[in-house]
Amino acid sequence: MNGIYNKHRVMKASGYTPSNAQYFVLRVDTDAYARDALLVYADLIADDNPDLSDDLYELVERYSDTPHTATLE
Repeated sequence: MNGIYNKHRVMKASGYTPSNAQYFVLRVDTDAYARDALLVYADLIADDNPDLSDDLYELVERYSDTPHTATLE
C-alpha cells in the first residue's frame, strides 16, 4: 500500500492522547530516507531544542553507514 494510511497507533506513555492529535511514524533503522528526514528536522530545531537535536543526530548515526548525509540548505 502506498501513501498515508493508518498503519500505526501512537499513544503517549502517560496513556493520554488528544483525540485530534496527528502523528507521522518514520522507521529509522531500515529507511535511509527517514534518517535523512530526521537530520533535516534536527537542523531545524537545533536552536530551540538542542538536546533533542543532538539525540536525533545520535540516533541517525547508530543506523547509518555515513552519518549526517542530509543537511538543510
